[in-house]
Amino acid sequence: MRIYNRLTPIAIVAAVFIAYANSLWGDFQFDDYNVIVFNPRVHSFGAWWQDAGSGIRQLLKLTYTLNWVIGPHVFGFHVFNTTCHALNSLFIFYLTKRFTNNAAIAFLTAILFAVHPIQTESVTYISGRSSSLMAVFYLGGLLAYAKIEGSSKWGGRWGILSVFLFFLAILTKEVSLTFPFTLVLWELSKSEKTISFKDMFKRQIFHWLLFFSSLFVFFLSTRYARLITYSMNIRSLKSNLLSQLNGITSTASHYILVNRLNIDPDLPVLRDWNLTVGIEFTFLCLLFAVSVACLILLRARQLKNHNSTQKNAFRFIAFSVFWIIIQLIPTSTLIPRIDIINERHFYLAGWGIFLLFSVGFACVSTKIINNIKWLWIVTIMLIIVLGGFTVSRNNTYRTEIALWEDTVKKSPKKARGYNNLGYAYFLAGRYNDAILAYAKALEINPNFTLARNNMELAIKVSMELCIEK
Repeated sequence: MRIYNRLTPIAIVAAVFIAYANSLWGDFQFDDYNVIVFNPRVHSFGAWWQDAGSGIRQLLKLTYTLNWVIGPHVFGFHVFNTTCHALNSLFIFYLTKRFTNNAAIAFLTAILFAVHPIQTESVTYISGRSSSLMAVFYLGGLLAYAKIEGSSKWGGRWGILSVFLFFLAILTKEVSLTFPFTLVLWELSKSEKTISFKDMFKRQIFHWLLFFSSLFVFFLSTRYARLITYSMNIRSLKSNLLSQLNGITSTASHYILVNRLNIDPDLPVLRDWNLTVGIEFTFLCLLFAVSVACLILLRARQLKNHNSTQKNAFRFIAFSVFWIIIQLIPTSTLIPRIDIINERHFYLAGWGIFLLFSVGFACVSTKIINNIKWLWIVTIMLIIVLGGFTVSRNNTYRTEIALWEDTVKKSPKKARGYNNLGYAYFLAGRYNDAILAYAKALEINPNFTLARNNMELAIKVSMELCIEK
């Protein structure tokens, strides 16, 4: 048993690095150029320090600076991202084990988190580091909080560590402000005893002080105020909620339809209700209602000391669904974004999805089929299949041309993908292909000024080459 316990974390880390080994030599992509390659503020520690006072996501930028100073080659950036993902997979394992008291479920949950290809946008795509690095501090902070003794009213050293990691998460990505809510969810779902909300508040008081003080700083910040004002003018509240609702269900389907992974999905901006959105809304409302009911029954039945199997079922459903909701609220509710939703927004939310699947699958294997070997055989098959899709998806990120050729196949009516493909062709010296891609972008959106300017440049360079010949 001791050997098994030691080998499990090693197996999880090994799975991450095997699945992402072919990503380590992939190119910079998409926003990487604006955020890193063409951004002098992350090319030296002095430049980073000058920007730190007025900038945002200072810790995230510091890691870019560290990578750039050590060596601007893309390899180091990918190693950092993959290491973050390995740490997160370990945190998921230890948190799930502590939450479920079941090592098999914890391993299955963590290994799915580790090798599922939907995570590639947060790992292989270098700018996706904002999600994976924030998750390191977020999950680490939750694990530290989970180690606080139940009798402790102030948290002690683990409470201090949890607050510190929460602070680092805020400096990495603003959506980490949901962290205190996950602490409340953890207490409500995990505790076997009657909860003293007074004691719980004492354990969390510094988390909430940091939460409100950070909100205060964000609202006072001119830069954040400009971003929020700009975002609120992108689309109406109704249109944004309808579009986000459709975007959430569409992206969630990628956990099963892994062949649809897409860095630039063509999600429609909806302005009115339709049958599809109505069905999606009804389903999510039912899921929410079931989760609320499970949480209420969990607390009530714990007090009456009812069947442990029932309590665990209520616990797992309530925690998993509310975890997903908490993680998606910052990016998928009130504040509009230019891109409705991306796969990296599901990075942390994925824990809830993988946990639900693992618990359900373990229950079927042990209680219905009554064959534990079936659990491990299917787990190994899942690791191989999902790992294979991850390797394949990493290959798509190896070059800009490969990435954007894949994107325009999946988003054939989105002009931006064709413009980016044209630019990739242009950098590779394939000027005729670039011109055709820009023309397609303009066919979709005749007012796409950037594509028009890019096409004119490509035509000019192509003509100059013809003259020289």
